[in-house]
Amino acid sequence: MDFQAEVGAWLAAHMLARLPVGGRFGLANTALPTTLQLETGDGLDDIRLGQADDTRIDLQTKTSAGLTQNANSPLGKTIAQLARVMMDTRATGLAVDPAKVRAVLAVTAAAPRTLDALEGGCRAFDLGGTWEITKAQRSRAEREALELFETHSYAAFLAQSAGPPKPLRVLPAPSSPDRWWSISAFKARSVNAFFSESSKPPCSK
Repeated sequence: MDFQAEVGAWLAAHMLARLPVGGRFGLANTALPTTLQLETGDGLDDIRLGQADDTRIDLQTKTSAGLTQNANSPLGKTIAQLARVMMDTRATGLAVDPAKVRAVLAVTAAAPRTLDALEGGCRAFDLGGTWEITKAQRSRAEREALELFETHSYAAFLAQSAGPPKPLRVLPAPSSPDRWWSISAFKARSVNAFFSESSKPPCSK
């Protein structure tokens, strides 16, 4: 069984047993999963899990993902897909509701532990803060991981849009910390990183 099928089977088992999974991804652990789709063809398209309270968890599954500048790497491709989700949503005049949507990169337990630096850096935004200031306060490893995330994001926006990308800005968290972007090895590892339009001039990359 490949990894995508394993993740799908894990979610299906919870749905059949009427057990919530949202708590693993920063959602309320009360809503029951109601729908399960594989290969959806849009967004993070490996798996989409719908829940009874209209929340949604989109998962991209990778057997391995590490911190690399290669745009065709598992991480680079996943961030590019996330950028496309944000661009497509903005084009409709809407916004992704971070209280209702989770985008998850699910990796095997054997994935490089360098992802922990990205997790730590992104989780620093759980309580809000601007991108540049919060990034500057992190350790060197976490700063470099966030810069890599930023590099992939800008490259994806440039490749997929006619104009320059808007700078990244982290949205303030609600009263309870929100985790919208998650990297998970089913060990409750979660990451919070938000894309948002900003009134500042586009950053040159």
